[in-house]
Amino acid sequence: YITSVLAKTNSQIRTYSVTLNSEDDEKRYQEYISKKYNTNHHELELNDNNFIDAFEKATWHMDMPIIHGACVFLMLLSEYSNKTSKVILTGEGADELFSGYSRYNQSSLLRLSDIIKSMGIPSFAIPNFWKFKTLKKTLNTNELKQIYSINDIEKIESIFNKNLNKNKPGNIMGRKFSSYLKTITYIDQTFYLQSLLERQDRMSMAASVETRVPFCNFKLFEIMNKINPKRKILNQTTKSILKDISNNHFSKEFIHRKKIGFTLPYNEWFKKNQTLGSFLDLISDQTFREKEYFDSTYVNKLINEHRDGIKDNSKILLRLISFEIWERMFIGKKTIIPSNEPLFKNI
Repeated sequence: YITSVLAKTNSQIRTYSVTLNSEDDEKRYQEYISKKYNTNHHELELNDNNFIDAFEKATWHMDMPIIHGACVFLMLLSEYSNKTSKVILTGEGADELFSGYSRYNQSSLLRLSDIIKSMGIPSFAIPNFWKFKTLKKTLNTNELKQIYSINDIEKIESIFNKNLNKNKPGNIMGRKFSSYLKTITYIDQTFYLQSLLERQDRMSMAASVETRVPFCNFKLFEIMNKINPKRKILNQTTKSILKDISNNHFSKEFIHRKKIGFTLPYNEWFKKNQTLGSFLDLISDQTFREKEYFDSTYVNKLINEHRDGIKDNSKILLRLISFEIWERMFIGKKTIIPSNEPLFKNI
């Protein structure tokens, strides 16, 4: 949409994208936009080797554990774009502004659960009939906590050393809302979007590239937040308002295609001992065990399950590795700027 608006006033637009050479790649849609608006398109094809080679450098520039692996490729794309453009426009904020995530479509089971909770009916009051088993479990689940976690809650809590003094997280809400949609919109706009913008700023500035986010205009947010949230997901169509506007710019097939998040195939990458799989040594060696932040026995169980193809534990393993690289870089060892030679890859 940003490209279509720019094309009205500028006939020499440069566009940039990452491709992964996979079935979930958006390459065909990138090419559609480039052809439609005759842009000077720059395509950067990346793989797992590029990911591990830049992982530590991206951690250095984030100053914190990388919580989203796409940070690495965002940094590499910024380095690539730096050769021809020092300032880039991106679409960050559109999902939070127009309700574009699948989580905005609450299931009928969750809607029923919310109604029962609002009536003050406890789960133990629901009959122990097999048809109510899932409902009772849902009533006892913190829905928001489950939505914003990377795996099931039990698995996340199990990785921590039981001897640690773990403080219970506070109420991130800080205020109450009258509906599920208003609640989740507030969380996304206040907390989640902040992390996305910080990620984008740090990774682009690592390559001395300035990024601008047209959708993140406070006046636009003020206007959109006055609209009933249900209007933004009309007939269970996420981002419905922006899609209505886009009818004047793109084909219906393009607008209503399946949403593809920028997810990377960590599951397969971890199975390659010469690439990302080599980083598993970081969360199983003596240095990792001696710090006792995490339950090493349980972490080894997660590693073995993944290597043996029993379970896909790639998301939580990546978070553990991200933390470990950051900890060794900034706390456990003397802080140094990563050179071209990886610090931990071959441990």
